[in-house]
Order: sequence, then structure tokens, then C-alpha cells
Amino acid sequence: MTPSVSQQILDFIDNHHQLVLAIVDQDGPWSIPLFYVRHQDRLGFLSSPRSRHGRLELPTQVAFSIASDHQEWKTIRGLQGAGELIRLQGEEQQLMLSRYRQDFAFLNKPTELLARALERTRCYGIRIQHLSWTDNRYGFGKRREFNLADDPELNALLQRAR
Repeated sequence: MTPSVSQQILDFIDNHHQLVLAIVDQDGPWSIPLFYVRHQDRLGFLSSPRSRHGRLELPTQVAFSIASDHQEWKTIRGLQGAGELIRLQGEEQQLMLSRYRQDFAFLNKPTELLARALERTRCYGIRIQHLSWTDNRYGFGKRREFNLADDPELNALLQRAR
């Protein structure tokens, strides 16, 4: 039996580890590739507070994409999304850092260079609000739009902790 589209989206998010964050600041548009983890309806990542996205006044609206690398148009699948960028703190930060260590084993034994960089990072999250799912297995440019506030199935799936 084929999983629901909502389940396919959740599986896609949970089986990938890199997103591209898109922002607009005083210098104009910018995009940043980042490792991420999901916890419920948030995509969390570590970054320097001195980066362009780290200097944004939070919370703020951002866009993001998650895609697989393909050579054949018929196999292209990916997500485009929008949400609110926030700084994670307290328990939410600890949960996200724990997930990060599970998904990215290199953080458990960092090199000296990485350890110094990690000391200067902060934990951020994207609270997902809208998703656009592209899956060319069902036709060229086949896209489904999801507003999480209006989609109880996808919202319920995302609320499950990972």
C-alpha cells in the first residue's frame, strides 16, 4: 500500500539531512546550505550568530528547500517551504542538540577545529508553516501545497517527535 502524501513528506524530511535556507536581509536575498534535524514541526540547525541569518532580528519569515540529487527528471522529489525562523533555547534547544548528536556522529568526537567552531554556534529552528511537495514520479512538475494550519493529517504527523 502506498503511504499517504503526508507520510511521504514526513519520511522525506526525516531521511534527508541538508536544507537550503533562503533569507532576505538589508543586503538583499541570500541562501545558505545547512545540516538540519527535525523535532516535531521544527527543523533545527546550528549556526554562527555572526552569519547573515544569525544576525537577523528574530522571529522572522524564511523559506527553505530540501531536495535529493537526481540526474533523471522523472525521479525528482523535493520540498519547498516557508516558516518562522526562531532561536531555540532551554529545553527545546537541548532536545534539538540531542537529535543533532544522534544524526551527526561527527559531533560526538569533533576535531579541535570543529570543537572551537561549535563553541560559537547557536541553535535555531524553522517552525514550518507551509510546504510545497514536488514528486515527478506522478507527472512532470506534480506539486501539492500544504498549509499546516489547515492540514490536520500533516500537522499531526509532524507533531510526532522524532
